[in-house]
Amino acid sequence: HRSAGVLRALLAARADPEQRDVAGRSAKDVARMVRWAGGQAMLDGKGAGVRADLLPRHGQVETIVVPELLPAGWRARWERGDMGPEWAERAGGNCELDIIDAAELDTERFVSEYISLRRPLLVRGGSLHMPAAERWKSLRYLTRKVGGTTMSAVTIPYPEDFGDHDAKDSRKVTLEHYVEHIMGKVNSTSGTPLYVFSVVEQNDPNFKKLLNLIQHDATPHPHWLIQDDTTKLRLRLGNIQFGLGPAGSGAPQHYHTHAFASLFTGRKKWWFYPPPRSSLSRHHSIRAAEADAATRRQLKPAPLGEEALARETLPLVCEQGPGDVVYVPTDWGHMTLNTETALSISREFTWDGEETDSHVINSLQL
Repeated sequence: HRSAGVLRALLAARADPEQRDVAGRSAKDVARMVRWAGGQAMLDGKGAGVRADLLPRHGQVETIVVPELLPAGWRARWERGDMGPEWAERAGGNCELDIIDAAELDTERFVSEYISLRRPLLVRGGSLHMPAAERWKSLRYLTRKVGGTTMSAVTIPYPEDFGDHDAKDSRKVTLEHYVEHIMGKVNSTSGTPLYVFSVVEQNDPNFKKLLNLIQHDATPHPHWLIQDDTTKLRLRLGNIQFGLGPAGSGAPQHYHTHAFASLFTGRKKWWFYPPPRSSLSRHHSIRAAEADAATRRQLKPAPLGEEALARETLPLVCEQGPGDVVYVPTDWGHMTLNTETALSISREFTWDGEETDSHVINSLQL
């Protein structure tokens, strides 16, 4: 949960940081896996600085490349492409999350290394097995199948609930009308594009055709979410969310229970904020992205040995491409921005293995 207060209380109570869980991981191992430099420092008995042997080395899965923290000379080398393959942008865009090819991930690993530790993840090619990966490349196919479905064209999800200044510009339209007359053509008063976002209510007659299409085209679910009948701690699927919007549309920072987001067309950029830095915002993602870029431009090189601590002031950024699936852990703040016209289906879910909700722990002032 990255709660410094809880960790201080445990250490004060003489909890053993070398104690290992059923997977053989110590507290230091977990702090390293979730990239919590501050926690690593506390477990090492230091208020600042992090032991080099607790930090991921460049080229490992856990490595985060942050050229903004490099000294000027080294940054120039990075810009020229002279820093080696581990500093190169990954094919299809850069991502600071763990990246796993779908064929290399199974349910046991997903639960042990990601759900139980609440680590966000990009699964490369995670939705390519679904018919939607090919069929939904054509918006004409969608409008022919479900064009009469009424949806909300909004600047951000739930604009009235969040007090969005552009809530008055939201409108109810059919999917066909949105694609032909609004998408990429009509903006809000403040200049942000309208995009379609709807929770697909399973008992709403309006969504009957769309729900049937999702169940036909956006399945089967990823194999790493499928459990056998003997598993006691179940993954339980929740609501379905449909999203379609042009470049520049997206969702401000928010958080909720676990979710996986399948992208079928376009590209989407994500910003992740670990608890307890997660929050609910109505600040449009295109403006927040500009502010984040400005912050990164103003970063000064970190002192030697303190790069990881300096990195914790920034969100994790990841670009999702068509066919990829992003896993969002419960209570992690996240923001999205479509960099191309993007079409996605998201599904929230819960896990029986969680006994305490994280924001209860994060609220403890210890």
